Amino acid sequence: MSDRKVFALNLGSSSTKVAYAENGKIIYRETIYHVGEEFAACTGFYEQEPLRLAAVEKNMKDHGVDCKSLDAIIARGGMLQPLPVGVFRINEALVEQSYSGIYGKHPSSMGAKIALDLANAYGPIPLTA
Repeated sequence: MSDRKVFALNLGSSSTKVAYAENGKIIYRETIYHVGEEFAACTGFYEQEPLRLAAVEKNMKDHGVDCKSLDAIIARGGMLQPLPVGVFRINEALVEQSYSGIYGKHPSSMGAKIALDLANAYGPIPLTA
């Protein structure tokens, strides 16, 4: 059995927490802090998504994480309809619902979109918990 490689995202209002694990062992975890002027031109937090995606990709590159070798990318849920406890595959419908604002608005909703964007670009499975 090969090592399972997983990258995790947890977006908050002023930071993006990331972690990389191989076969259940955390290799590294960090917090990427976003300074106020970084998002000054953004009128809402969903407009921050390209900036946060770039910060995540830079973090992965800085740590030598090859996105193509990942088995999964995991993101903290976001604002979704009530669901049973568990892990769910991220798809366009999940991202659309989390961005709709129907169930609330929170920066964590961008995590699913970033995970899906990375998966679409590089191939790992996007999951949300």
